[in-house]
Amino acid sequence: MTEITHPFYDIEIATSDDGSDSSLVKILSVSGRRFTYLVTCPLDGAVVDYIKEMIDGGFVSDLVIDRTDQGLRSRESNNSLLKHG
Repeated sequence: MTEITHPFYDIEIATSDDGSDSSLVKILSVSGRRFTYLVTCPLDGAVVDYIKEMIDGGFVSDLVIDRTDQGLRSRESNNSLLKHG
């Protein structure tokens, strides 16, 4: 399983129960803010780098990350995503 580390965030990865390549990346900041990224493609090195860029860029809300022909893209989630338990 891929691991994502960041000095200011606790990051946990949960695989989707539906058998797809989707993963939930559950993020907890040192300030207590919680948010989740739903990644709808395999969690490879490029996706991990993209997630770190999104966090460093201040995107601290629920997002969906997709892979397209042009690369990775993110969009706000229409639904509340799973939080840390």
